[in-house]
Amino acid sequence: MTSVRPFFKAILVLIAPALFLALLVSIKGAVLRADGKPAFWLGPRAGEAEILGPIKLGIDLLRKNGVADYRLNYGAFGDYQILWEQRTIEGAWPIRFLATSPHVLSFGPMDQPGCRAVDQSDRIFLYVCN
Repeated sequence: MTSVRPFFKAILVLIAPALFLALLVSIKGAVLRADGKPAFWLGPRAGEAEILGPIKLGIDLLRKNGVADYRLNYGAFGDYQILWEQRTIEGAWPIRFLATSPHVLSFGPMDQPGCRAVDQSDRIFLYVCN
């Protein structure tokens, strides 16, 4: 049995590097395009093409007005509150969702005392509240 172990060690030493290099080449092909640029981006604004139109407009309002944090007006969401909230939080990153923020992103008009509209895009509103 001792003569078999060196044989397997030799095969392992010869084949393992070749398998590793083949794996690296296949990963490189999946991650980089032919021009050497990344095939996909996982940083800020990644996947924005998949975001629904109204949510994208809301995120654009936050960016346009230089907002660092925001909260959402839940009264305007109807039955889709969880979906809209999650997609907005994901898409607006690195702008933070903060429950105590004075900036309120509303997907419809909002009538609350102490709040004033700062900007609007279609039916999407950005308010500042005291």
